[in-house]
Amino acid sequence: MTIMKLDRFLVSASRYSRREIYTLVTRGEVTVNGRVVTDMTVPVRVGRDMVTVSSESVVFEGRLFYYKLYKPLGVLSTLQDPKGRLNLSSYLEKLPQGTFPIGRLDRKSSGLLLVTNDGAFANTLMHPSFKLPKTYRLGLDKVFRLSDAQKLIAGFFLEDGPVRFDAVTMVDRKTLDVVISEGRNHIVRRSFAAIGYDVQKLHRTAIGRIQLGELTPGKSCPLSESEIASVPTS
Repeated sequence: MTIMKLDRFLVSASRYSRREIYTLVTRGEVTVNGRVVTDMTVPVRVGRDMVTVSSESVVFEGRLFYYKLYKPLGVLSTLQDPKGRLNLSSYLEKLPQGTFPIGRLDRKSSGLLLVTNDGAFANTLMHPSFKLPKTYRLGLDKVFRLSDAQKLIAGFFLEDGPVRFDAVTMVDRKTLDVVISEGRNHIVRRSFAAIGYDVQKLHRTAIGRIQLGELTPGKSCPLSESEIASVPTS
């Protein structure tokens, strides 16, 4: 059984935009199982709960899928490549038709990607204003200086704006675990280059509360209901 917040259910199952849904909910024109709701985050059990908007039933006719995937090194985070380079198409072919990766990891990086057919879910995660923390394990070209951890936490400016890391933990002298909520292009590699390091290994281990866990390269598995619910959608 899939459980979705009301706003995401309506975005996925109806013609209404999120802004229109907010207006309809505040006007009392949305019901769940016959009861008027005023909270856009009310959970909806897809296929079980009856949702109406302005007295018209709203039915989600498809099925939503959510997976986590271990992207291997050397693989593009796309479903096709004009140069014929290895991409995600062969790893997604066993998943339900219509699923696609959310966001990217560059070719030289590995680790956790989320895969779905839920457009509203994906759009929220990829929106520039959405700040879901992501955890990476880094391998550096030289010994990391503790003083540089303070720079990363305090924040500094890159050519496209400010950057600040949420956490920096030393695993050994050249290996770090870092947490960052920024989603800009190559933000981790560019940040470390700015303070004098070359990131030789970049491996994403978590997105929010969703952990890569025991997955091996190229493998995927469905997200649990608690993992899906851990991602805020509004």
